Amino acid sequence: MSEQQGGFWDSIEAKLEAKERVKGFAKVKKDFYRSWGPGGPKKEDAAQAVNKAEEDAQESKGHNEDNHDNDEANKDGRKRPMNSAQRRTANYKKQKIEDKRRRGHMARPAWDNLCGFAARDEACPFQEKKGKCQYSHDTVKYVEDKPLRKGMPCPSFAKHKFCKSGIRCLFGEEHTKIETKQSDDGTSVQVARNVDMRSEEEKASAEKAAARGAGRGRDSGFSDIDECNYLRPDLVHQVRKKKYDFSKSGGPADAEPRKRRTAADFANKIYIAPLTTVGNLPFRRVVKDLGADITCGEMALAKDIVSGSGSEWALLRRHKCEDFFGVQIAGSAPKLMREAATLLDRETTIDFIDVNLGCPIDLVTDMGAGSALMTRVTKLRSIAEEMLGATQGRMPIGLKMRAGWSSQKFTATTLASEIQGWRHVLPYGSSICYTAVHGRSRQARYTSTADWDYIQSVAARPIATEALFRKNRFVGQTSLEPVPVFGNGDILCYSDWEDHMSRVTDWRAHIDEVLEDAQDPKSRLHLLINQGKLSAGGNSLISEIEASAQDGEKGTDAAGSVAADLDALQARLTTCMIGRGALIKPWISTEIKEKRHWDISGAERMEHIKSFVDYGLEHWGSDLTGVNKTRRFLLEWLSFTCRYVPVGVLDPIYVPQHMNDRPPCYVGRDDKETLLSSTSVKDWVKISELFLGPAPEGFVFEPKHKSNSYSASVEERGDLTAPIVVAAPGSS
Repeated sequence: MSEQQGGFWDSIEAKLEAKERVKGFAKVKKDFYRSWGPGGPKKEDAAQAVNKAEEDAQESKGHNEDNHDNDEANKDGRKRPMNSAQRRTANYKKQKIEDKRRRGHMARPAWDNLCGFAARDEACPFQEKKGKCQYSHDTVKYVEDKPLRKGMPCPSFAKHKFCKSGIRCLFGEEHTKIETKQSDDGTSVQVARNVDMRSEEEKASAEKAAARGAGRGRDSGFSDIDECNYLRPDLVHQVRKKKYDFSKSGGPADAEPRKRRTAADFANKIYIAPLTTVGNLPFRRVVKDLGADITCGEMALAKDIVSGSGSEWALLRRHKCEDFFGVQIAGSAPKLMREAATLLDRETTIDFIDVNLGCPIDLVTDMGAGSALMTRVTKLRSIAEEMLGATQGRMPIGLKMRAGWSSQKFTATTLASEIQGWRHVLPYGSSICYTAVHGRSRQARYTSTADWDYIQSVAARPIATEALFRKNRFVGQTSLEPVPVFGNGDILCYSDWEDHMSRVTDWRAHIDEVLEDAQDPKSRLHLLINQGKLSAGGNSLISEIEASAQDGEKGTDAAGSVAADLDALQARLTTCMIGRGALIKPWISTEIKEKRHWDISGAERMEHIKSFVDYGLEHWGSDLTGVNKTRRFLLEWLSFTCRYVPVGVLDPIYVPQHMNDRPPCYVGRDDKETLLSSTSVKDWVKISELFLGPAPEGFVFEPKHKSNSYSASVEERGDLTAPIVVAAPGSS
């Protein structure tokens, strides 16, 4: 345990007595503060918890330092370092093992052996042709043996008057009935059947929606459960057999025209960032209920989209409440990215595509995707060119990046200038609709605070670059608006949002920096800007443009309009993305729109969790598989919500809570608030059992983001919360 972290617990009392706000600390009111128990803090327990977090963070840092250590170790005759291919293979195997352990694979219970055909009340082909099926056909015994959640209504049946899980539904007491029917040999047998309370008109409408969903792509509309973007069986066959025609341009001939989104549509909108694992469809429905404007699907790999992977296409699903929705894809091969963009344009109903340039995960960066693309600008330009050509300007494309690969050298400003140049030189380049910047490097991951000063400097670059373009190429050239820049990182309250959105940077101060970047012969800016025409510095250039605008005889000259147009522009962020802030406080959109710090109660937070569970059972199903998936993703989300400290519990000078502020041990104002503040996995499972029933025997959950989890429960610790360590979220 480092001295700094150890000092946090050693100096709790001193921090509680401090009159001014202490950085990284969330002071609670004395009425709610609880010490570690009799005898003071158990330093060895705190040390063990923090050391575990340190080990997990060190393990996830990547392999650059490991390779350096191995290079040094070779001098002593130890193991040689792995090459890139070996490292990718090792990372893949390691990830598969971790995923299997984290998901807690369990043996299938004995009662869950019903034949799928029997569950749907259809004739079983195995029973008819071979005379034997390895699964049971006794539907009545299945209904009697399954662990029914009595007293818990089925959310799908309550909303749609029909449950797609049928008699497998664990909440299906009200829509499962036992009937007697005549068998083929004339004997009477009892069978369990799913009740359908829909009217004939509703059934016809659902069948029509299902038929559309099984047909074309963009014209398929929403299905009977209000979702779209399904992977059709015929599409799977075409892409896997290499029979899909990617060369054909345009979408389906009978598809309705898609509403063309522009940069103006993003302005000042609350954009929930794509979040791996936790940014699933049920969670997005929750944040939409609470005021979010723009949602984006979880990161999907281009190669898996093109290969027709069902699990990857599931990440593209969209609910009808998501009126402004995009998908995020990652890849390093221009051809694969072009084909993925073609499929998304033709076969899905989305509003924009977000290209991932920020994912720090080794599994992604080792194949050249994610934040690794920031170091390969030429390949990134080829990817942008291929995707723009494939969609022919119909689909807006955004780029989400980090500040840079290394913490020692940020490169997002240079890349922002390059992207502004692409808008001029690439076919359909004006369809690049935004550049989003996460204010940390790939190397930093989430271990430091986001650098918003740097994000503001990135916002100035497109305007400064466009000023040079207009000065050099205004005659006979089309002027373009600067690429909008979005900020991302550590927004946890409405005051954070307003502070970042209100800041203005003088873009004129960045002219010289753009010119300096253009001196690099490898840079595209060198060809676009530095053609021997610009010898003056930035201030002289601006003076020259302004003087041209004031010259009455040149009032009709394009240079005059350059100053008039750009002088009105201010280097400010178009909007901000919210990632972990939405996980910790899904109601943050409400706070931003109402401009208040919402002192939400434990009961209200429980209602949001119940909404997530209901949406999850609708989306994943209410059978055993669906319940287990809903439980798993709920627990992943709870690993973030526990970091929220209620406004009424915080000391007034510590309101609002900042992203990296962690509280001492405290109790809430009621039992629900106390339970929600726990960082114990066992307590999260208790919360899930309130809405999903008992967890299966032998159920084990390990959060994907390890720095959120601790093994001791409230009863075992003797306190009510464990030290909260800054978590590594699932966003890029």
